[in-house]
Amino acid sequence: MDKIETVWKMRECSMQEVKELAYELEIPIPVAQVMLTRGIDSVEKVEQFLDLKINKLYLMLKLLSKELVKQLTLVKKSLYGVTMM
Repeated sequence: MDKIETVWKMRECSMQEVKELAYELEIPIPVAQVMLTRGIDSVEKVEQFLDLKINKLYLMLKLLSKELVKQLTLVKKSLYGVTMM
């Protein structure tokens, strides 16, 4: 059986910006390139992206749980005609 080769293609972006970000953050150039292509184009944005404080995770989980309750309510209503959980 032939082995499937993975080919990564990077989006175009300014190599000057990539080098500057890589230098400022002391990270490899490919990592800086991925960040830039995803709109993370400054030291401040990188710090925000990498900041994993527990309160941010809590707020995200709280929002997700509210959305999950809504979706489960809709499923239950469609299956059983019940609106309360």
